[in-house]
Amino acid sequence: MNKEFFDEEFTDKLKKDGWEKVDAGKRFADYNNYCTIFKKTQSIMHEFNSCIIDSPETPVVSRVSEHPPICDKKSEKGVVDSLIPSTTPLSYKNYFNASFEFLNEMRVISKANIIIRCCCCWISNNNILSYNLSYIIDDFITTILIFPFNDINKFLDFNFIIGIVLDIMNIKRNYSNECFLYSYINKLDVDGTPIVSITNDYSVAINNGLYAFINNKPTSIIFNNSENQKQYLININKTKYTIHDVTILTDMGLKLFSSMTYKSEKHKNFIFNKNLKCREHSLYTCKPIRTLFSSYHKSGKNYFYCCNLSIRDISAFNCFGNDSYLTLGKSIGMKLFDYSKTKFESNFYKNLQSVIEFSPSMYANFVCDYSHAGLLYMSIIYGVNHPIPATLMKGACAVAKNRIMNELSCFSDDYYNFIYCGVSKSRNTTSVKGAYYDTKTTLKSINHDCATLNLLAAKSYRGGFNCCFSVDLHHNYQTFDYDLASAYPTAMCLIPNIDWNNPIAERIINRKLTINDFVVDGKISPIAPIFACVTYKFPADCKFPNLQHHKQDDDEAPCYPLEENTGVYCSGPELYLALQQGAEIHVIDGIVANTLKTNGSVVYPYRNFVKELVSARCNASEVYGKDSLFVKLFKYITNTLYGKISQSVKLNNTKKVGPSDITCATSATMITSFVRSVLFAAFIEIEKAGYTVYSCTTDGLISDISMTEFEKMELFGFKDLLLKSRQIITEEEDPEIWSIKHRQTDLYNINTRANVSLKPEGVIAKQSVSRKYAHLDKEDVINRTAFFESAATRTGCLFSEYNTYTSFDDIKQGKQYFVEKETKYVSLAYDMKRKPVESTLKPCYSTINGVTYEIAHIETTPYKNNNEFLMYRKVRENHKSLRTVSEWKDFFKELNDTPDEVINSETTISDNDLWKMLCLCIAGFKSGKWDIPYLNQEISVAEKIAWIQSKNPSKTHDFTKKTWDRMSEKRYKDTPITKERVSYVLNMLTENESLPK
Repeated sequence: MNKEFFDEEFTDKLKKDGWEKVDAGKRFADYNNYCTIFKKTQSIMHEFNSCIIDSPETPVVSRVSEHPPICDKKSEKGVVDSLIPSTTPLSYKNYFNASFEFLNEMRVISKANIIIRCCCCWISNNNILSYNLSYIIDDFITTILIFPFNDINKFLDFNFIIGIVLDIMNIKRNYSNECFLYSYINKLDVDGTPIVSITNDYSVAINNGLYAFINNKPTSIIFNNSENQKQYLININKTKYTIHDVTILTDMGLKLFSSMTYKSEKHKNFIFNKNLKCREHSLYTCKPIRTLFSSYHKSGKNYFYCCNLSIRDISAFNCFGNDSYLTLGKSIGMKLFDYSKTKFESNFYKNLQSVIEFSPSMYANFVCDYSHAGLLYMSIIYGVNHPIPATLMKGACAVAKNRIMNELSCFSDDYYNFIYCGVSKSRNTTSVKGAYYDTKTTLKSINHDCATLNLLAAKSYRGGFNCCFSVDLHHNYQTFDYDLASAYPTAMCLIPNIDWNNPIAERIINRKLTINDFVVDGKISPIAPIFACVTYKFPADCKFPNLQHHKQDDDEAPCYPLEENTGVYCSGPELYLALQQGAEIHVIDGIVANTLKTNGSVVYPYRNFVKELVSARCNASEVYGKDSLFVKLFKYITNTLYGKISQSVKLNNTKKVGPSDITCATSATMITSFVRSVLFAAFIEIEKAGYTVYSCTTDGLISDISMTEFEKMELFGFKDLLLKSRQIITEEEDPEIWSIKHRQTDLYNINTRANVSLKPEGVIAKQSVSRKYAHLDKEDVINRTAFFESAATRTGCLFSEYNTYTSFDDIKQGKQYFVEKETKYVSLAYDMKRKPVESTLKPCYSTINGVTYEIAHIETTPYKNNNEFLMYRKVRENHKSLRTVSEWKDFFKELNDTPDEVINSETTISDNDLWKMLCLCIAGFKSGKWDIPYLNQEISVAEKIAWIQSKNPSKTHDFTKKTWDRMSEKRYKDTPITKERVSYVLNMLTENESLPK
């Protein structure tokens, strides 16, 4: 907004609502000419519903007053003493009566840290409406609004924004004349020895210095700055000064930090600091960054704040799966106004300029709600002005590591690394090539046996199984969406620690696998710790072969064929289930591992802390309600810790991330194998009982079987293990194993991640297709109906809108932050994870709002081998709908006309691979790796893009201006590319191509 907008009328409107105008201060210039600042301090209790608030049973350590703290501008002590961390985060009713030891251990209460909530409101991609900051002192929360005058200075300086907030907080400043001593030499004694004088006045030293300091030592050499030898006229000695630990709490931190200028050299380098990291559009620091901020309220340019600055992003701590400030605020009981009920309705946030013009008070109250929700949410989890870990799971992972160390009686990190996963950071290690978690970690296996086992385990690692078994309208009968209760935590409690002192019980080489290989302590165990490279063959009538074809880069649509002759890496649970189905399994190379025992009992490293988290969640549900913050928090931590166990286990990991504190290849592999095996066991028994499985996703399935019948199934022995684990976790005699997540009588099963019911309690998954009505929840009946109609009338791909953001590398290069809408095309055609059976093809019909839709019914069966799978996938690329019987018939016609040499070809390239090749070709051209003659001509960028799109081999991606620009980014230009890797597409772009006229 322009300067004239913030007139007396604007000021009076805010003052009536309790806001106070604040002097913007001076430093080289009067900042009141660049912005206007308002602040408001109110009791934290004012923010919460009265039914939740009560006095704390344990008083806080910091000062408690009945009125907001008043900053004495003459005092240099200010309120710094009030920033001692509280013994309880906030004064809320009974919030800490329950014993949450895990959460308390995640908190660091020994050290104060000034937490400043910092965000901004944009009018557009290049215009700031206000910078919004808030902080807590005692039981009061203060909000500061900084409105820049966009007609004078569009963006304000980073140094000013943080410095003025520290001024308003009135914490202790440093005065450079008191912090630094300056040594100078203006005379020599009779022997020619330099006489050093010391002053705290810089100007005295600089004006009286005559002789030079060289290498910090006084000399009798007259100072001459033009000399090649480094000389200094004065020598600066630092004395003790106050350092504050400050954390800036953001959301969309890249947007915030790109909305500021960086005038000082120190702050210009801030964004290039190696400890500042970016994840998508969120920023965080690995370690605090030491930096200085100027004071603007204290006269003179020599007052400053020295800070150890940390950046944290609220999105890394959100356990609700929803970034809305309303979700966070309501989870902690805040009183929040529903701004959608104003004249601006659902477009409120997009029309903030109109809001502030209509009512400055409404705008200011909205900013308070938005800013306070995040700050109070974090304060409840970690405490007021307490240090915050880089992410929620980093803190939880550190606590989990401590629990595992206790279970394993570890006395040091080095011993823990060895006894937990057989690795070491020592350089003097014996290792098989590739026998560690990924290529970027320094953790290496401690010896050859450990290396061999870790390598087999890592190669055996697979993700969850997702598949659509029947494409159809399943109407007029009941279907259920079942979830395996706490699938991964349940599996974690069954996984033993390996005895890394003696990891190999038996080496299996070139022989048949039998059920006797699964005998553990005299009994057959479905979860025997076996890791092996095998070939296999299932019986021809097997409906659910559960061993995957071995291709590490084919996770998008892995094939589970009836036979595999080239070798696939698998682990115990899935091999056990395959034998139960009559599969013939030949082991090329494998290991049966020894489990760690203490006093004859097997050690289960995850069991106690999983039980602790589940117990805390139950307690929180009883005390605060099932939808409360702590219930969601403990559920999120429990379910997500598995991801930390598997972090960087995958050998072809491309992310720049190393192993976590609790990464373990053998555990990660066994956990996922167990969950997949439970699902496959359920498929098999459901079908044998005469029911149907329609779809599955990682830890659940959709079927027409009733819960009563489902619970009777033994699951080939996996049920006993599930019961045992659930009994340990829940301490219940007959715990729940399965739960019903959705139920419906109108299931439209489209694809693996696409199905919909029009019932509010029914399932809906949209395979990344965006909501037609964005202001409504995806589960709203209106959005359900819109998605059904789009899927049921499609003749090709559906478009989906998504946001793209300026990259971190672009921001470093000085480019302006922006958000753009881009469109991608989503094919809902069946993904061919299983073989569609032509003889089952028939039409089905559904009538909605008077319109009848035809949907083809088709059933599936396993592929015989991977070549058959690749052939079906290749033909599918030319059929982007596959909705009606006619479209399916066209598919089968092309399939039947495909020559045998294509069927047996090993050069089948997926659509995604073709798109990646095209992008790499253009990135290589832009970085000078090779020449594409057509693009070298003096033609417009639009013409180049149109030509590239005309050559685009992908059926599902469009080459746009945005794609062209992205290919210049450092991450693409620095990608290792060889001509051989992209030759298929590069030849298309370079051969027989006439140049433009």
